[in-house]
Amino acid sequence: MGKWAEFYSPVCGDRRVLESNVLEHSPFVIEIAKFVTRGAKVLEIGSGTGLIGWPLAQGGIKVISVDNDPEILVQARANAALVGANIEFLEADAFALPFADREFKVAFSLGLLEHFSDKDIGRLVAEHQRVSSVVVVGMPLVGNRGRAFGNERWLTMVEWEALLIPMGECGG
Repeated sequence: MGKWAEFYSPVCGDRRVLESNVLEHSPFVIEIAKFVTRGAKVLEIGSGTGLIGWPLAQGGIKVISVDNDPEILVQARANAALVGANIEFLEADAFALPFADREFKVAFSLGLLEHFSDKDIGRLVAEHQRVSSVVVVGMPLVGNRGRAFGNERWLTMVEWEALLIPMGECGG
């Protein structure tokens, strides 16, 4: 298995697993929800299963999810349709998002940054910051029980904070 679409295909269309995944990530979604009210726009960068934004969409938030892999987008759209999630999916490059500055209240990514070098993480975070007022990111921590795929870097919270906090203060 070498492609993300292959990684996600076992859960595509499995409502029980998809709902469980959303519940597992509910603390992340709650963190995003702290910054938005009904009618706000949020951007998910890296669609994955396509459902992390589902609870937000149910709360009247406009959710747009982008990925650079058309196969992932096909699966994400199918998953969203399965559960009735009102999420818009677009193909886009996370390093050059096709949106205006501060177009979104929140830009978020879950399980994206750990696949990149420190330099590229800086570029990604700067792009998150360009398109939104608030950035929320989630990455796997050392000791996480999840399964790794690809070139993931599993760091401690202290290591992630040392990498990300200066980027938030200086804009990358």
